[in-house]
Amino acid sequence: MSEKTLNTLFPKGTAAIIGVFKFDHKQMGYPQLLEIAQEWAKDKNFIEVILRPVSQCNYGIQFMYTTRDTKDAFKKFNETFYKPYKGKIYAQDVYYSNAPADAILKLFDYKK
Repeated sequence: MSEKTLNTLFPKGTAAIIGVFKFDHKQMGYPQLLEIAQEWAKDKNFIEVILRPVSQCNYGIQFMYTTRDTKDAFKKFNETFYKPYKGKIYAQDVYYSNAPADAILKLFDYKK
């Protein structure tokens, strides 16, 4: 990832929320998750939204979300994107960082 790309994705003062919500297939089927993922992808703060298998029969939505609102970013993200589906998510791995972009780069640059 070039420094120019990195600075575009994560300008100084940007918070990043990265993770995957794993949904129980009995609660949320693939068509419903696809609809949610497509809706999230319309939000300009999502850099990445991927619908993918997370187990033999369950799917998850993997995401990378950035915002300039570092003060309440995680709280607002949870209210908007987690709480509406809380009872349907069986596991989650979500990380929040407002670290400088060069620290975030190390998380995503798989070539290093």
